[in-house]
Amino acid sequence: MNVFSRGLKSVYRNKARSLIIIFLLGVCLSFSMAMLAVRMAANSQVDDIKTKVGNYAEVRISSQFFFNKYFEERSKSEGELSKEARGLSEEEARAEREDMLVSEQITDDVSLSDYIRTYDKFLTAGLTLPAMENASLIPVFERGLQKEMARLGIDLTANTFAFTGNTDAASLSDFREGKKELIQGRLYDYFDYRNANPVVLIEKNLAEKNGLGVGSTIEAEVNDKSGREAILELTVVGIYEAKEAERTTNPLGNFNPSGNRFYAPLSLVQKLNNTPDYVDTASYYFDTVDHSNALLTFFRGISGSDKLEMYTNIADYQTLADPLSKVGNTSSIALWGSLGACALILLLAMLLIVRGRVKELGVLKAVGAADRQILGQLAFEVVGLCLVAVIIATIMTAIFGQGLGNWMIKGNRPVEESTQNGGQDGAGVGQMLSQLRGGGAPAEAAGESSAGREIQVLFTSKLFLFGALMLLGICLLGMVVPVIGVIRLRPAVVLRME
Repeated sequence: MNVFSRGLKSVYRNKARSLIIIFLLGVCLSFSMAMLAVRMAANSQVDDIKTKVGNYAEVRISSQFFFNKYFEERSKSEGELSKEARGLSEEEARAEREDMLVSEQITDDVSLSDYIRTYDKFLTAGLTLPAMENASLIPVFERGLQKEMARLGIDLTANTFAFTGNTDAASLSDFREGKKELIQGRLYDYFDYRNANPVVLIEKNLAEKNGLGVGSTIEAEVNDKSGREAILELTVVGIYEAKEAERTTNPLGNFNPSGNRFYAPLSLVQKLNNTPDYVDTASYYFDTVDHSNALLTFFRGISGSDKLEMYTNIADYQTLADPLSKVGNTSSIALWGSLGACALILLLAMLLIVRGRVKELGVLKAVGAADRQILGQLAFEVVGLCLVAVIIATIMTAIFGQGLGNWMIKGNRPVEESTQNGGQDGAGVGQMLSQLRGGGAPAEAAGESSAGREIQVLFTSKLFLFGALMLLGICLLGMVVPVIGVIRLRPAVVLRME
């Protein structure tokens, strides 16, 4: 108890020195704890982003294959195109369409990867409904682009509508994210897909215009078929409303397909398009972005050609995670730098304390005080100084930690860019093809998180545990100088000093 009281009296007796040491330690420890809090928050948010963004993949026809096919068809003369159109049998026409699609067997094989959590398959096709007219295609005919479409095997008429099929309507991103909302009837489900039930979803305005409702039937033509098997009767099981129109600007005018798109089970769309066992896109969600390369390697081993490509949204992950990673790395460097400053301050302070009290310590030793008693007194002095500094640091971190994190993330926020298609015919044609042939599947990656734009500094038990460890560490470090000084102290030499 005497050792404890002498230690505290020493701190109190030298107020100015003690306040300076506490202030310097408090500043460095505050910065250290703030940097630790920022680093923990950044790493935690990066781990959270890994399970939400960057873990989406699509298997589809490669862009290079598509453009090679496009320019190959574009180089053909009108005579060659007409000859091919007249001479194609049903099998040849189907084979030509399948050449621009993905084998369903490959997409199913990719889903067997250990990393895959969920997957879906899509097919978007232009199909003919003889009793209905697609007003959105009028600009195609007015601008003479029908021949351009025919070069890629897409024969458009005023009765052509886009059909999108997948395994379960509830998993479509448009319905999940509220861009489209079911207002009557029901969505088709996995049971409808497995049984190829002839059911469809139709947009509200299109249904009203054609006098259709839930339970109404529509006749659709099966591609390349003739006679009785060329017509299939579809039943409207649900009516949806487009909350966000899929409106884009291109040479065809304001093309808004949301009111002219039908949704149906994938197996039905395959039957109508006469392309069984083929899809245009398969989408996958896997466990974490860390397995992106492993999944790509697995896919390449299955695909075996350059015709297909696997797209992943790792760029979205990098856009969100890179600023946080940079903040985490910067805070780590600053953390160790500030801890080094704390160590240096404490060592210099204790060196001055011991050197300034050499005579006092020598007298204590001369009158019989043991080394452990003298070291205990100095230890309580160190603990007292460091404890006050850590308390101040904890309070300062709670006040300024979030602001410091916001300041660090501010300069690393991802830049949002929005692009619009220009007025070039190629862009317009490509966009129309995407709508009719499924160049972009209706599945999307996880919505962009705000995690990369701001940092949430949380004060968890780990942070306060670290504060306690810091207190222990700097106290032990602070005792290095006293231990060496006391052990080497010789009372006889001290007493001869004037």
